[in-house]
Amino acid sequence: MSTIVIYKTKYGSTKTYADWIAEELVCESVDAKSVKIEDLEKYDTIVYGGGLYAEMEKLLVELCDVNGDFTDKAAIKELIEYVKH
Repeated sequence: MSTIVIYKTKYGSTKTYADWIAEELVCESVDAKSVKIEDLEKYDTIVYGGGLYAEMEKLLVELCDVNGDFTDKAAIKELIEYVKH
């Protein structure tokens, strides 16, 4: 199973946590600013770390079906573009 940890940070704390998680999972951690949707297609598991705000809740709900599987690639792309800004 291939895994990636993606993070967005203002002050560096989230990067620190992302690096710790990636170390435990034996995978890489990457700043969300450098991620393209095409890069994520090869991963089975994507961990995202960053601030969650009310406007993101709708996007996160759209991304998951009842089982918690990511099914809507357009919604994933929208979320990635959102977290880059």
